[in-house]
Amino acid sequence: MTASVLIKGALFRSPESKISAGGKRYARATLKVKAAADDGVEWWSIMVFGDTAAEQLLDLRDGDHLAAQGQLRTELYQGKVRYTCFADQILPLRMKKKRKEKPEPSKPGPVSADADLNDAIPF
Repeated sequence: MTASVLIKGALFRSPESKISAGGKRYARATLKVKAAADDGVEWWSIMVFGDTAAEQLLDLRDGDHLAAQGQLRTELYQGKVRYTCFADQILPLRMKKKRKEKPEPSKPGPVSADADLNDAIPF
């Protein structure tokens, strides 16, 4: 039986790119999701094997919001349910503002006294 999920939440840490034992590249992230039943949170593991979706996930940073759609896998680990979404699609919802590196403006150098400032003006 296969179950599909659509979850939305905020990244708990920045996503990581890894290589599986079989040599296949994938991306992994932890998503903090507001619990439906109470005011708590649920922790979801997001695994992405597709190149496009992995690229979209790796562009995000800690705290960015996203929605992930894919197959659900649940496991019982030390008495707690562990949720994993093998995501086929990643949709960034609200990204933290990224700083763009501004190039330094070129400053004109000092004009020497020997400089020829009598150029011909073509008009």
